[in-house]
Amino acid sequence: MSKQTAIEWLFNKMNTEEHTVSEWDNIREEALKIEKEQIMKAFEDGNEQGFLCKEGIEYYNETYKNEDK
Repeated sequence: MSKQTAIEWLFNKMNTEEHTVSEWDNIREEALKIEKEQIMKAFEDGNEQGFLCKEGIEYYNETYKNEDK
């Protein structure tokens, strides 16, 4: 399987199958999970030398976590 962004994965799901509302909730959660993993990996790959003293999960939470959700 070739690499896909979370958006590509989501559009593929949208264009290939019909889904119930419940299934769409699961698909949305999976797309958000994929996006989070991709953001954390990109941060860690970019910080390979360890100049920033944090890991991808810390970066993600500081940058994207919204307490209002």
